Amino acid sequence: ETSCTGNEESLVMYAEAAISIVPNLVTQATRLATVNSISGKDVIFQIICCGRVWEGHNMQEQSNSYVDDLCERSAFLWGYMSSSTRLSPPALQYTWDQLVRSAFLLLLEGFSKVPNCSTEGRSLMSMDLATLFHGLIPETVQAEVVDDYPSISPPPNACREEMMRYVDAFVKVF
Repeated sequence: ETSCTGNEESLVMYAEAAISIVPNLVTQATRLATVNSISGKDVIFQIICCGRVWEGHNMQEQSNSYVDDLCERSAFLWGYMSSSTRLSPPALQYTWDQLVRSAFLLLLEGFSKVPNCSTEGRSLMSMDLATLFHGLIPETVQAEVVDDYPSISPPPNACREEMMRYVDAFVKVF
């Protein structure tokens, strides 16, 4: 009878440990899905290609096209997700938050793979970062997809400002 109680206690401990890991698994699965949905590998590759230009002292007047593409993909995904009835409002908000985090972290990952960067290059990184920040403003996202999804509401504010500060700190110390 003692071993039965020990087995029951062991099962309870195992179940509690398994249940406690679920939120982390959900976060990681959602992050992987969002990175994949915004073509994360392609974004990083494009940043690395742009990084060669950042070594020099040339200045361009606009952000790189990969940032515009990333903003467009993110807006399209918001339109698709919010027009679908598959996600509950809390799940939709959580997924959008993870998508925004993933977009900023992709920029950080790509920036970190650039071996050398001039002062002008850091300015160009900052320009790309600012473009992403602006492109993920709820009203900007809604305006981007209004033709395809006219009845959707703007996405929640999410973590744009927090992630902007996080990536900006890297650019400043780079």
